[in-house]
Amino acid sequence: MKKQFLAAALAACLLLAGTGAAAADDTPAHPFTDVPADAWYAGTVEAAYRDGLMKGDSATSFRPEGTVTVAEAWMITARLHSLSHGGDGNIPAGKAWYTGAQQYLQQQGILDKALQTLREAQGYIDSYQPDPDKAASRLYLADLLSQALPPEQLPAINHITTIPDLPAAASAEGAARLLTLYNAGVLTGKDEWGTLGVADADNVTRAETAAMAVRLAEPAQRKAFTVREMPFTVTRIDNAAPGLDITMFLLEVQEGLIQCGRTTPDSNWRYGYINTEGKPVIPLEYDWVSNVKEGYVGVSKNGRRAVLDTQGNTAYTPPKDPAAPGHTYGATYGGHGMFLLSSEDGKWGVADRTGKTVLPVQYGGVSVLSGNLIAANRDWGPYALFDAAGNQISEAAYSLTQHEFHDGRMLIQRDGKYGFLDENGNEAIPAQFHYASYNGFSDGIALVTPAEDGRFAYIDTAGNIVINATQYVSANPFSGGLAAVWYQEGGDNHCRVLQKDGTPWMPEVTARYDSIDAFKDGAALVSKDGLGGVIGADGTERIAPQYEDFTRFGPLFAGRRVVGAPYTFYNAAGEALSPQPDWRYPTDRLSFAAGYAVYEGTEYNSAVFSLDGTQLTPYIFNSGVNFNDDGIAVISLYGPIGTYVLRAK
Repeated sequence: MKKQFLAAALAACLLLAGTGAAAADDTPAHPFTDVPADAWYAGTVEAAYRDGLMKGDSATSFRPEGTVTVAEAWMITARLHSLSHGGDGNIPAGKAWYTGAQQYLQQQGILDKALQTLREAQGYIDSYQPDPDKAASRLYLADLLSQALPPEQLPAINHITTIPDLPAAASAEGAARLLTLYNAGVLTGKDEWGTLGVADADNVTRAETAAMAVRLAEPAQRKAFTVREMPFTVTRIDNAAPGLDITMFLLEVQEGLIQCGRTTPDSNWRYGYINTEGKPVIPLEYDWVSNVKEGYVGVSKNGRRAVLDTQGNTAYTPPKDPAAPGHTYGATYGGHGMFLLSSEDGKWGVADRTGKTVLPVQYGGVSVLSGNLIAANRDWGPYALFDAAGNQISEAAYSLTQHEFHDGRMLIQRDGKYGFLDENGNEAIPAQFHYASYNGFSDGIALVTPAEDGRFAYIDTAGNIVINATQYVSANPFSGGLAAVWYQEGGDNHCRVLQKDGTPWMPEVTARYDSIDAFKDGAALVSKDGLGGVIGADGTERIAPQYEDFTRFGPLFAGRRVVGAPYTFYNAAGEALSPQPDWRYPTDRLSFAAGYAVYEGTEYNSAVFSLDGTQLTPYIFNSGVNFNDDGIAVISLYGPIGTYVLRAK
């Protein structure tokens, strides 16, 4: 196809009713004051103007960020297709100026194919039709243009195999057509990953249209390029069963499974689990399913309940509920090899792994505390303790401040005093303290106040006072083998850090600061004169106190000199991330898991970063990316319908 034919076709339809005249072939520049010389599109706008491919919006304005309508996209494609297939490019107007182009493309089958891609990729209903007067999306124009030229006129000069925001959302045929434009060097994507921009609001601009026009008309202008690969594989999982809908449910992987549901012909919901390959494991046929816990899932169907393992096999079938004829007791896994039973009238009991009822279903609340210990109360009063066989081993006297053991001890309250149980239900440390840190034991030491005067002491797991801290006006629990305490001197509070033997840790270091927070992962926040910084457990100052607003975000630190200013981010060693990520609202939009940082951008689309601040994916995810410990996350894409598993390569 000759260049002048394309130029004639595009000049007649690509922008459209502008007042600027097309430049002659020897015109070296353009008259547009709104096209900066350093803009990415400056060269293609100049070429489009020079070759007569596009006019301006006025004599001096190109309006590069303006949009192209659906009708204009039809006309562009129809003229290109006509010329490249032996026609003269003349498309009669019809009833409206674009009707002839619309009918031409319909006859060629181009509109149906592009519409199918649009519906599949963006989740439109089958009756959806593009509005000719509305802006054309980048996806829609690209698919139209991919069908305008014969394949032999779009030879591959690149080797692009995937479009990051279109994995399996469109049909294989639609994706292949779009990849043709990438591999021919007509499309290069919005970013270094080659993102197309499939989101609903992502409409194609005049500048982008100019680039595509020039590259279609002039093969020499086509771009040879490579894309940056994401370090993840993306697998679609929401097409595992008819009517499957994941996006309304838990977008996280629970012990290798994903909770999801589907609608039935009578518009009811049924629930189950699929694995990370999208294969049903627990059939989507239940009225209710619980979360996965230690390899077990509670399910309910037609009033009958059971506990399944993560292979879908029945692990426990509860007995019938006398209070609800035709129904069984509710059943969920309570941990430590025990199942929790519940009745329709709100009572609870416990069964063991063999199915034997250990506690009858008559309690207001139950909690399995260990393999040897169960707590139960009546009418939400104090808890009594029972052994694994259901024998009561204590009176109903306890409030459970904790429901798990730390260093073999669990904090409880009895008669208004605090003490600690062992895993067999014995008061290993009698309830005698007026206060105990809600953390309980940490590093084998707990912070308590033995007397009413509020003075502090640190005890070991035998209840012995190992550090008499009565001289301190405030104290923190131990963390990382260190604990910050405060004492008064000269009317002012001063900070000190204690070691587990009670001796001060590096007093020459602590004397420099007004306050030192708990040590975590070998570092602690410090403040001096109201400014925050970081020190290491070796006493080195990793980040000098300099920030009015300073905090810890997961494994990173961040500070800003005044509220409202951008944050500066540091790694755990106190080194500023380079380049600095543009995390403008980390308090609400930044999360960490499995060695990744996930940030939700200003348009509520998320991207994944490494902990050194390197962006690993484009902003294409429509929800928080909840990685599990194995580096697997369930995500939905921003724009296209579908749910996917993101798996670290």
